Amino acid sequence: MIRQLEALKKIMDRLIQGVNSKSEKLEIEQRKLERGTDMQIIVSPVPLWDPVLQLNTSPGKHWEEKVTASLMLHELTHIYGTEDNDSKGELLNAHTIEIYPPVEGTPAFRGLILKCQKQRHK
Repeated sequence: MIRQLEALKKIMDRLIQGVNSKSEKLEIEQRKLERGTDMQIIVSPVPLWDPVLQLNTSPGKHWEEKVTASLMLHELTHIYGTEDNDSKGELLNAHTIEIYPPVEGTPAFRGLILKCQKQRHK
């Protein structure tokens, strides 16, 4: 569990660095996605290509701020190494990350980092 927490902390640190970076770019596209897919990230194996966050624009799709933030956190963590399964461990499953509630008044990913730090110091 400690290794997973350390790996998750590295992912979240890299995510924060990426969000704050002036050189790392994230393209955002609006497009009609498959039914049941609200948002997805496309990460190229070619290092020079920027990741692309695709938002579903299907008719009737309404975005709520809390849901959007949770989904975006989920998708952005894929850039830095999470999966959509437990193959790397439960804490490195992006579905697990998205369900943790944020600490009030902070972005969801900051709340997750705080939660990891508390777990590590127990």
